[in-house]
Amino acid sequence: MLKLNSLSGFGGGVSVSRTSGINGYICGGQSGGSPTKIDEIEKLVYATDTSTLTGAETLELCETTAGVTDQVAYGYGLSGDNGHRITATFRLAFSTDTIAAATDADAIDPRYSPESLSGEGTAGYLIGGNAASGGRTDTSEKLTYSTATMATMTSTLIGAIQAGGCIDEGVTHGYQCGGAGASGNTDLGDKLTYATDTWAATTDADLCYVDGHIQGLSGEGTAGYIAGGTTATAGSTTDKITHATDPQST
Repeated sequence: MLKLNSLSGFGGGVSVSRTSGINGYICGGQSGGSPTKIDEIEKLVYATDTSTLTGAETLELCETTAGVTDQVAYGYGLSGDNGHRITATFRLAFSTDTIAAATDADAIDPRYSPESLSGEGTAGYLIGGNAASGGRTDTSEKLTYSTATMATMTSTLIGAIQAGGCIDEGVTHGYQCGGAGASGNTDLGDKLTYATDTWAATTDADLCYVDGHIQGLSGEGTAGYIAGGTTATAGSTTDKITHATDPQST
């Protein structure tokens, strides 16, 4: 899942992009240089690299929201922060650029700074974050697109994580790498197998550095990338993960 954090001064928002390669969207965030949370939705046209406000708004002011897409018709904004952990899920219709509440898909354990994977087209995943149930969490929730319903997963991450980086292979699996763990930043990698909804520690997918508040770029299906972070070294480093073999390389 690609997060875009610098359109028109927005920060901490989330984009839900169409795999047809037409548009991406960034929803909410903070206005430039200010702690003011916003509810605007901006649309990025890939063909021209231009962005415009859609006129649509998120259900409430929000930042550090996660997002997933069914890759055809809808994107979903999941949880996040508005001075409280947001429960409500909103759904963005790509054909009309309009927002509606998706109450059956509301977060079960609302959280801020979560990550997300859009999956293989039938379900998306809300991952980790700082949850209402007790701070940084190792839990995930699954959003089934056909019914727009959310359910708690039984399989958990290797450890509690927020503000990590997710990479989506888009067919069979996805990865959660690094982030802010229970005892500080981590380099650990987890792999989610979509067919079984199971997480497994994947040491070959561990980052080449330790850091949190990083970004994942899912790539074109053969490789993904982890970039950025809060330390000087990590902030100038990019890791590449090859989907077929799981290894990370700088």
